[in-house]
Amino acid sequence: MKKFIRIESLPLILIAFTFIFFLSPAFAAQIKLAWDPPNTPPYLAGYKMYYGTASRSYGTPIDVGNVTQYTLTGLTAGKTYFIVVTDYGSSTNESSYSNEVSGVAIEPAPVQVIPPTTPPSSKGTTKTNKGKPKGGSTTQTSMYMVVSETSVQGSPIGNIKKYEISTAVDPNDSTNTSNPINSSNSINPVVLDSTNTPALDSNNVIKDESKSSWSSEADGREIDKGGLGEVLLKRNAPRNIFTFLGDTNLTADPNAFDTSNKKLTANLLGVGPSERDKLIQYIQGYDSYAKRKEKDPLKKRRWLLGGIADSRPLVVPYENSQSVIFVGANDGMLHAFDDATGEELWGFIPYELLGRLKDLPKANRPQYYVDGSPKAYLTESQKIIVFGLGKGGSYYYGLDVTDPDHPKFLWEIGPETTGYSEMGQAWSTPQIGKVKNENKEEIVCFIGGGYDENRGTDDKKGRAVYAVDIMTGSQVWRWDHGKDSNMRYSIPSDVSKVDTNGDGCVDRLYVGDTGGGLWRFDLNGSDPDTWAGKIIFNSNANIVARGTRKIFARPDVTLEKDYEMVFFGTGDREDANEKNVVNQIYAIKDKGLKSVLSESDLEDETRRLKGPGESEEKQGWYITLENKGEKVLSSPVVLFGAAYFTTFTPSQTGNEGIARLYVLNYKNGNPILNLNPKNDTDGVKIDLSDRSKVIGTGIPSSTTISVIDGKLIGYTGIEGGVYHTPLRKNSPLVPIWWKQVKKDK
Repeated sequence: MKKFIRIESLPLILIAFTFIFFLSPAFAAQIKLAWDPPNTPPYLAGYKMYYGTASRSYGTPIDVGNVTQYTLTGLTAGKTYFIVVTDYGSSTNESSYSNEVSGVAIEPAPVQVIPPTTPPSSKGTTKTNKGKPKGGSTTQTSMYMVVSETSVQGSPIGNIKKYEISTAVDPNDSTNTSNPINSSNSINPVVLDSTNTPALDSNNVIKDESKSSWSSEADGREIDKGGLGEVLLKRNAPRNIFTFLGDTNLTADPNAFDTSNKKLTANLLGVGPSERDKLIQYIQGYDSYAKRKEKDPLKKRRWLLGGIADSRPLVVPYENSQSVIFVGANDGMLHAFDDATGEELWGFIPYELLGRLKDLPKANRPQYYVDGSPKAYLTESQKIIVFGLGKGGSYYYGLDVTDPDHPKFLWEIGPETTGYSEMGQAWSTPQIGKVKNENKEEIVCFIGGGYDENRGTDDKKGRAVYAVDIMTGSQVWRWDHGKDSNMRYSIPSDVSKVDTNGDGCVDRLYVGDTGGGLWRFDLNGSDPDTWAGKIIFNSNANIVARGTRKIFARPDVTLEKDYEMVFFGTGDREDANEKNVVNQIYAIKDKGLKSVLSESDLEDETRRLKGPGESEEKQGWYITLENKGEKVLSSPVVLFGAAYFTTFTPSQTGNEGIARLYVLNYKNGNPILNLNPKNDTDGVKIDLSDRSKVIGTGIPSSTTISVIDGKLIGYTGIEGGVYHTPLRKNSPLVPIWWKQVKKDK
């Protein structure tokens, strides 16, 4: 008889994922577990898992095979389950039970995909074609993808992986089959890995055998392999981590996040004196809380780069072909990485997060720190980045990164700052533009007031829009609840900025709120005291329930002959699995009317096609999203007369949910591309089924449009990969919507 390992002492661990607790539907919840055998005999064949709803009372076991982590599915959300594991060999012998663990089954939140990032200058590198797409040459540019998950140890981990987008010019080959109006000179984009091999499979998901840039081996969709995370893990030199303790030169010794810095006290970190050094070492990347002998050296943690939930990487070009990647992570830092080598240049920990770092060593579910996306203002002599904490807090920061190795602290704003008392969680990504302020032009960033995570009958914070001087952080203008009692709901969305008269200065803003209202702000004249806002559309006007529809994503705007058109959709980003609200896609004609519009003022185009020559008498159109729980959670994009929306429909069975792409005629909501070629039995046929297409799973990103070698390509992030978004046509010219403005002679 073979001897089997006894696993009474084998640690069985419940893994906490990015869970949102929902009580319905039943049998859609999961519990993920992991175990770490102290030894693994060669005759071990696998493990069995027993579970039940009462302690030490289990049903028929599940043979999970020879793995050390497993997800129990098909459970009832909200119920507590008790679980043990046994091991077995090639015979029927089976060990006794492991320790029993218990946990509540929870419906997992869907994966939210951060839009793929391409460099700001995408002229690309021309290479001779060697058996790849047709044509004599290809042009390549980089694409950066964020991936995150909860590790088997229970802590959130993240990574950034880099691929190349390769395009081949081929007048005789059109791969954009969804487009009935292709241009004569189309491009064939292919996502390549570091071996110059196509990285996506037929479902647009990263192949398991692909090898991203900076990676030493094939890393596929694995979070803890390859990418910037691998380079950071293998780093031997001390990391350059700092905070802001008074010296604006962030790399100065008084700001160092190091045990030798006496200004970095235990009190600042919120721990006792005996834990100070341990916490600092942990943040630097060491497993300092693990049991070890006093003389044993510190070992690195299994993975260093924290989870990246909402921060979109920003790539900033420098001289000598250097580029730097800036990204926030939920390990407490804004990171800067050298694009060529993948090496971390530095990590900046905002002062306001110092007292919360102590939660990271014991984290078994997501903790949010630097969760917002950075944006850049670049001139020939200066480079400034601005970022918020997202779900990590209510603060924004400005850094001068002109010298990428020696950043300087410029400013911070938060609820304690004069004029910013309404600031909620800093979700709104700064939108940078120029305004007229008295006798000068000023560069500002526009931000929404943020999200009120403690929502009641009415929100208590986040009810504002701000214009912030990008150099100093001083407030140029605000519109908030104190000025307008109609501003009752928080504004976590990005703000859409518009220059209506073509003078180079922003004079109009649009943004939605969590009460389903669409706001317009007029920044007319050079006196900010005269700038004002108002609600122009209420998506809940015909609904009895309070604030049923919510707007979380930035609208897009086109300038027409006598009005502006505003495109947006509704959906609750904080409750993506919600299935009761009926959400909609909208296109509003803003003609400056005094009354607040509602859907009764719009054409309902949900189940009809507008015929040629039909009049457009109403103030826009809308389409009802008819799949249960379907919602718009990403910003639309309007290009060449086509409006691109992405939606997420939660699964009815506890799976990942469905990602869809809508491509609509921006004037009337008609389908504009051939997204459903299956109905082309007698030639190309465009009907209502061509409005949308399932493109993958998870919460899709907004469509990213990139210009490569004078050509436009579109990509949309999906869970595990990217979808090549068909564009209405490709052209070397980028469209500009304009109005003819008469100037005084």
